[in-house]
Amino acid sequence: MYLIEYTLINPGQCGNQDDGVRMNAGTTSGNSYILTGLSPYSTYTVYVTPMVNGRRGDEVSAIGTTSQSVPTTGPVVSVTERTRSSIYFTWQELPCESRGSTILSYNVQLTDVNDANFQMSFYPTGLNINITGLESDHEYIFTISARNGLGEGPATERIEKTLPLGPNPPASVRLQSSNTNSLTFSWDDATCEGLDGCSSITGYSYKLVQASAANGEKQGTIMDTMVTIDELLPCTVYDFYVAATSGFRGPFSEAVSAETAMTVPSSVNNIARSADTNSSVLVVVWTEPEQCPAQSYRVGYQLLNKDMCDAPNEAVTGSVDVLSTRADISSLEPYSEYMVTVNARNNAGLGPDQSATVMTGEQAPSAAPNNVRNTTFSVTSVNFIWDEVTCGHRRGFVLQYHCMITSTTDSADNKEQYTFERNALFEGLQPCTTYDFTVAADTVDGIGPRSTAAQITTEKTKPSPISNLMSLPVDRSAMSWIASKINWTPSTSGLCPADEYLVEYQLLNIDQCDLVSDSATEMYDTVTDTEITLTGSSFLPHSTYKMYVTARNSGGAADSENIDIQTGEAEPTGSSLSVVVTDVGQRHLSFSWTEPECGKRNGDIVMYSYELTDHRKNPVVMDKTSDTTVSINNLTPYVMYTFRVAAVNSAGQGPFSNDIVRQTEEGVPPAPEELVASNTDTASITIQWLEPDPSHGVIIRYHIQYWMTSESMSTAMSAMNENTAFTLSGLLPNSNYSFRVQAETSAGRGDWSTTTIAEVKERPPSAPSDLRATGIGKTSIVLEWRNPSNPNGMILDYAIKYRVLEKPYDADFISDDRYVTVMIPTTAADGDLQYLVDDLEPSTKYEFTVSGRTSVGRGEEAVIEEYTKTFTDIDPPEPPVLKTSGPSVIIEFDVLPKYISNVFVAVEYVPDRNKRQISNLDGASNSFIIANLTRGDIEEGMTFTLGDNKTYGGYINHVLIPGSTYTVRVAYASCTPVEECVVAWSPVSIIRAPNCMIDSCGETEKITNIGVTIGGSLVAITIIVIIIIVVIVIYCRRQHSRSHKSPTSNETYDEIDPQIAQQSAVQNETGYEVNLAMEGMQTPKQYEGDEMDYEDVNTKRESDYQGLNTGVMETEHDYQGLGETGKEERVELSGVE
Repeated sequence: MYLIEYTLINPGQCGNQDDGVRMNAGTTSGNSYILTGLSPYSTYTVYVTPMVNGRRGDEVSAIGTTSQSVPTTGPVVSVTERTRSSIYFTWQELPCESRGSTILSYNVQLTDVNDANFQMSFYPTGLNINITGLESDHEYIFTISARNGLGEGPATERIEKTLPLGPNPPASVRLQSSNTNSLTFSWDDATCEGLDGCSSITGYSYKLVQASAANGEKQGTIMDTMVTIDELLPCTVYDFYVAATSGFRGPFSEAVSAETAMTVPSSVNNIARSADTNSSVLVVVWTEPEQCPAQSYRVGYQLLNKDMCDAPNEAVTGSVDVLSTRADISSLEPYSEYMVTVNARNNAGLGPDQSATVMTGEQAPSAAPNNVRNTTFSVTSVNFIWDEVTCGHRRGFVLQYHCMITSTTDSADNKEQYTFERNALFEGLQPCTTYDFTVAADTVDGIGPRSTAAQITTEKTKPSPISNLMSLPVDRSAMSWIASKINWTPSTSGLCPADEYLVEYQLLNIDQCDLVSDSATEMYDTVTDTEITLTGSSFLPHSTYKMYVTARNSGGAADSENIDIQTGEAEPTGSSLSVVVTDVGQRHLSFSWTEPECGKRNGDIVMYSYELTDHRKNPVVMDKTSDTTVSINNLTPYVMYTFRVAAVNSAGQGPFSNDIVRQTEEGVPPAPEELVASNTDTASITIQWLEPDPSHGVIIRYHIQYWMTSESMSTAMSAMNENTAFTLSGLLPNSNYSFRVQAETSAGRGDWSTTTIAEVKERPPSAPSDLRATGIGKTSIVLEWRNPSNPNGMILDYAIKYRVLEKPYDADFISDDRYVTVMIPTTAADGDLQYLVDDLEPSTKYEFTVSGRTSVGRGEEAVIEEYTKTFTDIDPPEPPVLKTSGPSVIIEFDVLPKYISNVFVAVEYVPDRNKRQISNLDGASNSFIIANLTRGDIEEGMTFTLGDNKTYGGYINHVLIPGSTYTVRVAYASCTPVEECVVAWSPVSIIRAPNCMIDSCGETEKITNIGVTIGGSLVAITIIVIIIIVVIVIYCRRQHSRSHKSPTSNETYDEIDPQIAQQSAVQNETGYEVNLAMEGMQTPKQYEGDEMDYEDVNTKRESDYQGLNTGVMETEHDYQGLGETGKEERVELSGVE
């Protein structure tokens, strides 16, 4: 096959050298080829390259010129000058490729359009001619053709017209303005001056001719000297002519050339792949845009089909900018289809797209065919198939495949072939031979890389038998046991060697003590080497075997060869038999045994290894003997020993026999171990120890000796115990004691243990005994206690701590955990201990704790709680301040002094007869307590209203008699739950109850109205009865008061009258016992439930006030007087009758 290519070197014999691009004309298998489509009268270089199995041979070339021909195109004609009687024609020289030969002359014919008989002929050799003698304003057909030595070429025809008779052309024809699609021209007025037949200018005729187009003419008439011509093409040169008319048109003016304004170019045309495209560069050419010339071009491209087998999922694009109508684009995918888009560009912008599909050039493949594999093979042939080159790596149309098969052992056996199919069959190969097969794809640009070698081995024939089978010495130091080792020589005859060797065995004699007559042959292993070490469980040690070795491969198996071998010795797998104890003593044991059974000796038994361990598994004896007996001495009495024995051959030691356990006889024990003191207190020590190990027997008891370390051992005391712990009691504290222990068995006492010393140590004491408060004052308390019942050592000191728990006189007080601590040293006395705690506050509750301390720490606390004495230095309060507010009488309180916990309020009814002299009330007092108020009540801003009939601290605030006179006093009291309250009363204040008291006005008015209705007689009788009763009561009370003593305000009832004190000690709501003794005043008992029992000491309840019907039961009491200091006080009540 031959590849034909050519290059154009001289087109038309014009001497112009072409760019030398080689073009592919085709291939032929003959020895001639006709090139077509060439230019005439042109010189070419033709190349012929032989192709052998896809490979290029050495090319040859020759230069030839194509034949001459008549011209193939007509000249391009133009008119350069025109008059009323002549036309001047010019034309261009024919292109080189159109001349056909040397141009000798031109044939010019001129005919009248309207007169076929008029014809003029000319044969110029130049490129122009001026034809004269023509009629004015007349059209002529101009025809011209080129002539060479072979004849005349095609003619070019053009119709031209002479100038007409008429006015002269207008002067000063000029371009007035232009834009993209219009031109405006103007000129000066034409005249008929000096012209025959021209009287006046009637108008103008104009025409606009596109300079580059024969039929692009616009014309018209106009009366004005300016015209705008529309619908023009942008970027186009036009020639403008104008002629004046005066009955008939005169000649046109000289052409005025003008160009329309620029816009973006129109689209390019004729996009195509150039023949210059090669394997690495895509050359694209096109023609210029017809409208508006381009200054540059943008060439874009997009991959459509890579390697002509794969449309990309994502756009692969690019672009280049060029100045000519050719773009050389590199770095593209070879043998791929691209969409090329060209846009012309000028100063106005980018023109419209014009696209075409082109294909890049071919290259040699960049990858080998895939998945090369064999399908069939035999002893002498093999067939391979493969997949085509992966898409993206083909880089061209695959013309054929180059296949090679090479022998790995003999290069003379290598073969190659070309194929158009994707399979290759190689025959005539050697059996048992390995070949490597490779394949490469071939395109017009060359052969690509070869595939990875696919290896195949032709089928085999069976090998010949082995030779020189022998047994080898064994290095038994390399492993724990090797049965034997054999090797052989493989056969060298035949084409195919053995792939493997089958090794088999047959047992003949077990342990050299048991012949086997009918054992089967068994497979041991398959190996590829010619030597094998026989190991593992397949072989018995110290035994005889027959070994068979057979060579084989995939073609079959050869005859086997055999040899007898004896396996080596291995460590015995059986233990000694019949191990027994033959003798037992306090310090010796004797044993005997027999050798292992046949089949477990694994060799000749040369000695025995034995071990003796004690009860802790500690080895006592480890030794060897060649006998089957042994006696072991110097043992420990009463110890359990374990004996075992193992057989030994040249390969090593076998397993030990089962353990034989035997105990030696009992003996005297050694000393106990680890004697320690585990616990001590003030009078005892607990000691512990470990039993002797070994004990040499059963310990039946322990003997203990102990003594004060400061004294001699001769003072030691003894004790016995069966356990390993003992408490030594009756010891002195802070003393060191020595002690030791001795064990005893049935064989006797053993040695004493090492002497140990321990100290009887102290401990923190228990709480002090009998803690109490003996001397209680207002600001101090004496604490007394006795030493702890368990001092647990020497008491070094006592800690006294105290804190405040309650302050009844302080409503805002909250107790906390802060203590005052006092440390006092101890004494050696065993009696009562005491301490005075001072700087305390009266009427206050305290918590006291006392704890002792020894050298090891502080002990438990004893705790008591106690009140200081009640505060007695109370100053009497000022007389109460009384205010009336409507129907109410209100007491206002001042700020209370410290230590005052309660305030009492008392009132006394003053009869009318004593209104003028209050001091006369001493003998017959009607005063009684109506309220017990706490400090918290008063400090919270409490106001107290007299006669509201409510209960305050267990006392009823009785309703006052409207319009009656009363004395009011208050008392400051300091109270605690453990003592009577200390009370100081104020002087009296006098108040007259309002005529209408709280909750009584309505009733009084009602009763009064009823009384009026009943009649005056009933009222008179009632008043008389009341007067008589009042007189009697007043008299009796005065007589009683004169018979009693009047105490001071701070005296208690015990000092006044025991009977009255007993009746006046009232338990109020706070739980305080209140001593309310005051001059001329008794205390009613506290009410129980809803009933109030007023008990009068000397008088009975007298006052009903039934005449007033107020609903209030008033109790009169016999008091001892109202004087604060026993003196009479006189108070004048003005306005009282």
